[in-house]
Amino acid sequence: MSTPDLSPESPPQGAETAAFDSAIPFEEVEAQLQRILQSAVFRNAPRHSRFLEFTVQKTLAGKGEEIKEYVVGLEVFDQPSEFDPRSDPVVRAETRRLRSRLADYYKTIGEFDPVQIDLPK
Repeated sequence: MSTPDLSPESPPQGAETAAFDSAIPFEEVEAQLQRILQSAVFRNAPRHSRFLEFTVQKTLAGKGEEIKEYVVGLEVFDQPSEFDPRSDPVVRAETRRLRSRLADYYKTIGEFDPVQIDLPK
């Protein structure tokens, strides 16, 4: 699992693309997360909403290294403690679906949003 990339959509020419470790204000990231979660693309997708919120909150808290398949399985997808991500691909499959849903969001509703949240491979 990788941590979300939180970057501005179209940085000014000559500016560096801001990744999470740069100075995007916490409030802007939170506002973007809420826009995404309240959108029609995510409103009826509670698992993906929960997954996205979990990864963004961990990243904002400086705990991106804790976003591991096993932890996501337990904390997001309510898997039992004996969950084995090597034999159960639920987290990998849902990660692909979440990436696709985020892409749909940014192709439509979020096309001009100032901050883009992405789950890098």
